[in-house]
Amino acid sequence: MVSYSKEAKIVVLAGLFHDIGKFYQRCIDTREKHQDFGAKYLNDLKDYFLPVFDNEEAEFEKFKSSVKNHHTKTGEYLTGLIRTGDYLSASQRVDKENDEEFKDQWNHKFLSSVFSKIQITSGKTTPLKYFKHEHLTNRNYDALIPVFDNENEAKTTGYKYTESNWKKFNDDLVSVLSSFGGSGDFDTLVNLILVLFEKYMWCIPDFTGSSETDISLFNHLKDTAAFAHAINLSRLNNPENSKLNVICGDIPGIQNYIFDITKSKAAKMLRGRSIFIQVLSRIFACKFLEAFSLSECSLIMLAGGKFYILAPSVDNFESVFTKTKDEIENYLAVNFNYELKFNAAYEEFSHQELLSGGISFGSVIESVNANLNNAKNKLFENVLFTDPGNFVLQDDFIHDDEDSNNVKCFLTEKPIIAKQSAKFGDRQEDGSEIKYNVNRQALCEYKLGEKIIKNNTVVDYKDYEIIPDLIKEFRDYNGSKNAPKVLINPDIDELLDSDKKNKLELLRNTRFIEVANYVSKNKAGETMDFEEMSENNVGAQYLCLIKGDIDNLGLVMAYGLDRDESSYNGISRMTTMSNHLKYFFSFFLNGLLEDLSEKKGRKESKIYTVFAGGDDLMLVTTQSYALELVKTFNDKFASFTCDNKEIHMTYSVT
Repeated sequence: MVSYSKEAKIVVLAGLFHDIGKFYQRCIDTREKHQDFGAKYLNDLKDYFLPVFDNEEAEFEKFKSSVKNHHTKTGEYLTGLIRTGDYLSASQRVDKENDEEFKDQWNHKFLSSVFSKIQITSGKTTPLKYFKHEHLTNRNYDALIPVFDNENEAKTTGYKYTESNWKKFNDDLVSVLSSFGGSGDFDTLVNLILVLFEKYMWCIPDFTGSSETDISLFNHLKDTAAFAHAINLSRLNNPENSKLNVICGDIPGIQNYIFDITKSKAAKMLRGRSIFIQVLSRIFACKFLEAFSLSECSLIMLAGGKFYILAPSVDNFESVFTKTKDEIENYLAVNFNYELKFNAAYEEFSHQELLSGGISFGSVIESVNANLNNAKNKLFENVLFTDPGNFVLQDDFIHDDEDSNNVKCFLTEKPIIAKQSAKFGDRQEDGSEIKYNVNRQALCEYKLGEKIIKNNTVVDYKDYEIIPDLIKEFRDYNGSKNAPKVLINPDIDELLDSDKKNKLELLRNTRFIEVANYVSKNKAGETMDFEEMSENNVGAQYLCLIKGDIDNLGLVMAYGLDRDESSYNGISRMTTMSNHLKYFFSFFLNGLLEDLSEKKGRKESKIYTVFAGGDDLMLVTTQSYALELVKTFNDKFASFTCDNKEIHMTYSVT
């Protein structure tokens, strides 16, 4: 749990709320400046914010002042941090917001897709496409497809937020603020605010002064808070320090690990391993955030087992980084016998150079990825060579208990280390149950695949280890208030439902993650196994594995936006692109596959998600439906990326 100073709380919250007035402007036409409205709005919610600052009025006033004056050079240190974070996130747009907010050109209310801006080798530009104003939920998954060619078309179709949306947002925010439980609850509060902001503001532009409205207000607010907090921490012992760090963490070889199982119980094991990897990556990211006293805002990108964190540059940075990495590697060495790996690297840069345009954030991301690639040759370096005994596996394995087949894991068919053994009960057709020896981790992954079939599923963990018996839907969750946990596919409406408000305290120490977890179900509502799925094929009982991969995504992220560098080089454009890809491979994919399999499906349209996130996906379906599914998905992906010919996917069907 991170301990936050009063100054840190002000900086994080002021970063998140500095442009809250813009959201009001997008919902309700007003000529009031967004920073003036923001300060008034915070004052209206003063009684809810005061407990966050230990009921100290002076601290609340600093918070409010930072929001009101973030476009004014007041000389006040905290306000200056917000102003700098604002510049780093949105670049030159900030200058334009000072005096021109009510001129005719400031009427662009709809977010255009950043994918229309990608241009690497082609000299052709892609026409702009605009999103509806829609809440981000599985039910509204189609909102991820930008459909309007111009904003006038969007305005006349009724897909614009109105006063009722603002009132619902305000009610939800009051519920979140009311859940604050004391000084140790600040992380929980920030995490819930981010889920709420993302739901409403993912489709809202941060800038209305031109049709180039491709940075989401959610990403702008989150990134502003991240930069302001990191700069403040860097300056604590050196007021002249302009250095920051980007940390990149990755779990390499995910596909090898996921598929390294036998066919026994494969349907639940495959998805269980996939979800486990994503939850584990989330836990690893949390460990780095905690190590550097950072909030969730600093996790600027997360997808497909890979994450990026914006961190301060402090005297002990390298030692803290190394210690955290070593702890993770020790956990993997002990519990996975080096089969699962973790790689991490960092890149230091000057935020002043970013401000001046001397470097781009894309080049920083490219450098940290180069460092990550170089670090592949040093995996487990400290674990293996600090203690010579670690170089050779010396653990005892379980012995023959009158059944030679039972010395291997029933789920993976691998030998079981004695201290990692568990029992798995397999239900037979006659209702009886047979107990088999299994690896404890394999059993955990099996239970993940078995239980995580709905939204708002809570996964408790201790240190790094997931506790499978405590995996429950939030409505049924009765675990510890203080236990660290990950909540999968959050549905904020359900979390804030009036009859569950008394359960909000159970969300303490909760991190959130979106995953693609759709599977066709059998008549009992359980994951359909592959044998039953294959019986639905037209023809012989065959299944297909579909693999898809976005081509050259690293190149797209690093250089795809360079043509706009001279005018709009806001860092939040890159994080908006990353987030929208995450939405597409989670919210959108879950909703689309449910429609294809259940609402519009035929007998053969049975679908199972193995993995989706970052830049790739793996699906299993019947052989007779496979090509149609690829065609449908690829058409949707093309629409999602505005039919930009420079962004495409490669598929294999096996």
